[in-house]
Amino acid sequence: MARKTSFYYSFLVLPAQQRRAIVAVWDLCRAVDDAVDENPDRAAAARTLRAWRDELDRCFGGGLPETAQGRRLQPYIREFGLPKEAFEDVIDGVAMDLETTRYETFENLREY
Repeated sequence: MARKTSFYYSFLVLPAQQRRAIVAVWDLCRAVDDAVDENPDRAAAARTLRAWRDELDRCFGGGLPETAQGRRLQPYIREFGLPKEAFEDVIDGVAMDLETTRYETFENLREY
């Protein structure tokens, strides 16, 4: 996790195992978000998001994750009962950035 954010420092008060778990969650979510935010090629970004969905399937299905983020996250899935749907929601939200960059009303923004 990049230490350039104050969000990281809020994790320091957690017990060590919980801190490692939340950092693993954060790292995966950042990588998913960066897949779109740092890639101007929308088709390539969409392919990368599909690859992250596949990675979640491996993480939650007991397979061998292919990414460092997936390998760090996987042990905490069972230990802390992490729901796959929450990670899918993150990917779905990031995918919305491929189609929409501005929302005209708060109501339109609500789903995002």
